[in-house]
Amino acid sequence: MVTNIESRKVELIAFIALLQQEEAISAIEKTVQEVKSTKKQKQQIVSEAEVQYFKRPIRENVTVEELIQEQNWQPIDENKMDAIAKRLNIQEPIELLLSQLN
Repeated sequence: MVTNIESRKVELIAFIALLQQEEAISAIEKTVQEVKSTKKQKQQIVSEAEVQYFKRPIRENVTVEELIQEQNWQPIDENKMDAIAKRLNIQEPIELLLSQLN
């Protein structure tokens, strides 16, 4: 009996690769779709719960200064940020980096 999850996955892949029966392949496809669907539903439920947690009414009369004070916001030191950016040595254009945020 194989206990390592990676070994089990490889064993399953090898087994599936050798299958010749259409019914067996269809049954595996159905099971895979059920697993995907269950995973997607769980992710969606979590996402909706997160949205509800962070969704709060917005106060009508609030200033930026009030928010800064309430959240104890501190600006980043420009020299410190420049040093971090220099150490990262990012060569790609900002447009490319932003496009990869999808």
